[in-house]
Amino acid sequence: KTLTTMRTNEISDAMERYAKTLIYNVPRGKKIRVRATVTAYKLLESAERLTPENLRLAHIIGWCIEMMNAAILIEDDIMDASLMRRGAPCWYLVEGIGMRALTDASLIENSVYDILKTHFSNQKCYIHLVELFRLVMYFTGLGQALDTLRPATKNGRCDLDF
Repeated sequence: KTLTTMRTNEISDAMERYAKTLIYNVPRGKKIRVRATVTAYKLLESAERLTPENLRLAHIIGWCIEMMNAAILIEDDIMDASLMRRGAPCWYLVEGIGMRALTDASLIENSVYDILKTHFSNQKCYIHLVELFRLVMYFTGLGQALDTLRPATKNGRCDLDF
């Protein structure tokens, strides 16, 4: 909720749209990234550091990963001209959205850094978290570039011969 209420009333229409974007795109999956993040944290962290606050922070990181994934999928669906995502029309195909979905994806991605700053800027891991998220987005971008450079062949399979 804070992501959609923390700005001035002058941009309330944009924030309302952003709320719809988040609701439509982020929580629809299996939430495996959240669960995997929290599970990994529980397995790797010492028992005395498994506090409710640290578990809450692990959940926040997991949801940041889910948000990044949603942003990536919005862009990927446009590039691949996909029709459906998780049993519903792709976000860019929803009435009134179109190519504005690219702006929505960018807003979701950049919101992750705002969330990380809000919850982790006083933690030793903050810079490492930001660098890790940026690195993931960089390599995802490289993967998308490869995807668009090597279109599928007539049989639908990608030709990986360079």
